[in-house]
Amino acid sequence: MAKRRDVSEPPAHRRRPTRRHVRGAHRFRRGRRWYAYLPGEGRFALGTDDEATADRLFRARLAAHVERKARLAAEKTLDVIAEQYSLAPHGWTRRSRKSTKLRAAAFVEAMATQGITLPSQLTTTALDAWRAARAKKRAAATINRDEDVVRKMLRWAAEQTPPLCAPMPVAKRPRMREIERQGRQLIPSPAEVARLVAALVPLHHGLGLAVTVAVATGLRLDELRHLSLSAADLHEGVVRVQPERGAADGAWTSKGHRERRIPVGRSVMDLVADFVRWRDEHRWKLADSHTGRLLAAAAKTAGVEISGMHDLRRTFVTEAVRAGVPLTQVQDWVGHRDIRTTQRYLGRYRSDASVVAPAPAALAILAARPADVISLTANVR
Repeated sequence: MAKRRDVSEPPAHRRRPTRRHVRGAHRFRRGRRWYAYLPGEGRFALGTDDEATADRLFRARLAAHVERKARLAAEKTLDVIAEQYSLAPHGWTRRSRKSTKLRAAAFVEAMATQGITLPSQLTTTALDAWRAARAKKRAAATINRDEDVVRKMLRWAAEQTPPLCAPMPVAKRPRMREIERQGRQLIPSPAEVARLVAALVPLHHGLGLAVTVAVATGLRLDELRHLSLSAADLHEGVVRVQPERGAADGAWTSKGHRERRIPVGRSVMDLVADFVRWRDEHRWKLADSHTGRLLAAAAKTAGVEISGMHDLRRTFVTEAVRAGVPLTQVQDWVGHRDIRTTQRYLGRYRSDASVVAPAPAALAILAARPADVISLTANVR
């Protein structure tokens, strides 16, 4: 008796061959073309009919895929990168280290609100949205500083061993927004600084000495706080600004971590010594808020317009260039990395703002009638 066939199964000639499911990376052929599959990337065409070429392309794509996965596995989050970047030795001053840490933390917090916690998730669209939001509350100069901190932080993270993140195109982009200054900046002249010092001495003798030293040497306020008696070298006739040797990480250092030598006369050296002794004797910290209030009060009394102690550096640069010192030499004295920064420090004295210079004789041709310049009656051969 013939065996009865199970009706629940289709006949053998109607059964479809079972398809083998391959879960890992592999290549396969459909028709005459070769394709491949990678977890996380899906299926893609290899663009060839030759099996040997398809195998070579697949192996190259697979190696790049494995390398990318290894980088992502070792990638640190933005908050970890920001913390390690702020703690690494960069030759910063205490103030610049604090400012950099705050800017990096603000960027990390802003990215977290968009759901971005890894550098690989950063896009130019996310950065543009962050910059647009910052532009509503901050000045253009501050936005440039924020962007510089982000780009430098990402470049630093990619250059570490082992890298904290992969090299990113957004870290190599130039500044998104450049500061355009309208005209030449007006700054106090030496005569106005003398009036300012005369009004300062009754209010605060130490600040009067600090203003005089700043305009004679071009030192920053932070450098005045840490100026020592050994900085005035009588033998060489210079005031030296140098970073702390062997200081622990986080200690004060000169901006840019470079040594500068500013040539001065004997009277300026005596003034530096008087200032340092007065500052140490009275334990004066030269706090920004206290210094700013005293400077504003003295400027109002003397009838001088000054935005802060940094204007005195601009006066120093402008006066040095007026005296014929090459701009590159002044750049070394004030400690600028880029000579364009020194050029922006050049200003006009307010006392010269209303002076109208006579037109050069060579420009008189522009005001003359064409008939007076070229004889229209001359015979042309």
